[in-house]
Amino acid sequence: MPTAPTAAARARVALAAALLLGSLALRQVQAARVDARLRDGRTPPFALAELPMALGHWSGVDEAMEPRIARATGCTDHVFRTYVDGRTGARVGVIVLYGPATEVFIHAPEQCYPAQGYALAEGPEAREVGGRAYRSLVFEPGARGVGARQEVCYSWRLGGTWSPDLPRMKRLERAPGMYKVHLARRVAPGEYRRAGNPSEDLLAALGPELDRRIDAARR
Repeated sequence: MPTAPTAAARARVALAAALLLGSLALRQVQAARVDARLRDGRTPPFALAELPMALGHWSGVDEAMEPRIARATGCTDHVFRTYVDGRTGARVGVIVLYGPATEVFIHAPEQCYPAQGYALAEGPEAREVGGRAYRSLVFEPGARGVGARQEVCYSWRLGGTWSPDLPRMKRLERAPGMYKVHLARRVAPGEYRRAGNPSEDLLAALGPELDRRIDAARR
């Protein structure tokens, strides 16, 4: 005949049940907080259109991005401009995106440009401008002969850090939002790009301005 559980045993069972229920409740609260944070993160801290048209000796002009392309990027806000160097006349196209990290991260030039008929001609090369890490590549018309030879510089900003190397998917899933900066300009075959590079000169002005506005909006 089985013996009845002692008072001590019943207390241990009750304690274990209480701990389990408490853990489940805590997880539910944490999950709700994460969900709310992710929802809130779909809206950028500031409207990207507020980025200045004048960046040092660079002057910008807004360009139109096709709605189909904007939707494909997964972004919730974007700005697309051409900046012109008032000293040299150099022209650099700039795209800044913001959106859910799990959607924005997949649009790396290494995948997107070949899909549009380009072939990788140089790079990728790790570069740093003002302490911010970027990746530099050169694409040229591929077998389909589309477009012109282009230098591309890009990086993502996640959690206050600029890097072209993405973190693990788990961190992306927990991130409320992420920025992408993409610069493109036409280059000549054999052009020396390590000194006096217009793209890097513009990045040196754009990076700090973007960081300043993000930090100010969050404060």
